[in-house]
Amino acid sequence: MLYIVILNYNSESDTSRLYQTLKKEATDRVSFYVVDNLSNEQHRENLIKLIPEQDLYLNNENKGYAAGNNFAIRKILKQAPGHVVLLNPDIDVTLETLLSLQQRFEELENPAAVGTRICHREDPQTIYSDGGLIDFENGFHTYHLNSKKSTLEVQEKVHEVDYVNGSVLMTHTDILQKVGLMREDFFMYFEETEWCLRARDQGYGLYTDSTLTALHTSSSKNDRYHFFMTRNRLWLAKSYSQFYPGTKSVIFNKIKNKLRKNLRKRSMPSSKEVAQIKGYISGRFTNPS
Repeated sequence: MLYIVILNYNSESDTSRLYQTLKKEATDRVSFYVVDNLSNEQHRENLIKLIPEQDLYLNNENKGYAAGNNFAIRKILKQAPGHVVLLNPDIDVTLETLLSLQQRFEELENPAAVGTRICHREDPQTIYSDGGLIDFENGFHTYHLNSKKSTLEVQEKVHEVDYVNGSVLMTHTDILQKVGLMREDFFMYFEETEWCLRARDQGYGLYTDSTLTALHTSSSKNDRYHFFMTRNRLWLAKSYSQFYPGTKSVIFNKIKNKLRKNLRKRSMPSSKEVAQIKGYISGRFTNPS
């Protein structure tokens, strides 16, 4: 069984497009869980018109990426065992690709999760991510393998990664029962990273199959992005205490250097920089629940 989870928040056009693409090829061995994470009234009304009632689940509050996906996963865990794939609405992927990913999962050794290569929708020959890596010694810095490289210069293969990108992440109900759900206190960003590291600590492998491709639409990064990326990076490092002092120092020095440049130019910090400062303070002086 393959369970497909699409998390929607004010993006019913992309969600409907992805759902319809996958649904038209689906068999009775594929089940859909489109979760609306309390979009605004007009967006939710539009989504209700676009997605059949039996595949649509309306969350009564927005508690973030992990909570929205966990909402569906809790329902799935009451069903027959099977593979679960989490998809972001801004992804283009075919059902054939997901079924191939499902087959790959079964062939791998002790996997917790596997993802596809992700390329840019506007430039399909440019790689966005071949999976996530973490530089633990350099401030718990996360980055995408082969980012910005051409698909023509990078060999297609299955390889291990530190975390699977949450835009296309396949796991299995058996793994979810053992590793647990994603942590909801992060709200957004780093949830899949924390879950993958937790799985790896339990002896599971994490993989990207770059012979399979999904397309991703890049989006601008707002102040909330910079706040949560900064705060949650510190929170995640606190779970691995040996890396926390270095992470704290790297982020602090980066912010300090930006503020010094502003002082020399006699300019105020940008809203992005203010969001990072707030994220640093929150990450330093609060702890995940």
